[in-house]
Amino acid sequence: MFDYSPDMGASPGVRVIIAGLPLADLHAWGREPTGAWWGLVSWNGPNHHRPITRSAWVPANCVVRPTGSRSDPRLVRLKLPVERAAWPLIWFVDGVRVEHLGAVADPSRLAQDLRPG
Repeated sequence: MFDYSPDMGASPGVRVIIAGLPLADLHAWGREPTGAWWGLVSWNGPNHHRPITRSAWVPANCVVRPTGSRSDPRLVRLKLPVERAAWPLIWFVDGVRVEHLGAVADPSRLAQDLRPG
């Protein structure tokens, strides 16, 4: 499995909005064999009583750039394998270990996961 790491010289993330999440960073685009595009995003949120960094693949049509955001750097574009469990993941962002949630077809469920428990 190939693991994508923005800390290893890859392009920096682009600030985006994903279905009710706090601002997220888009790190890469991926295209699955069906032709559907996905975005690899990371964000910070609470996990009970401590902050945590999470990442996930979300459908490209759920990725929205905020008004007035800077132009896109050249983001990595990946050819994704059929098996979603084999899609690349982010291990670290800014030196912090990331909890990767895999491919999330309905990003609105991510906002529910952010509520402190």
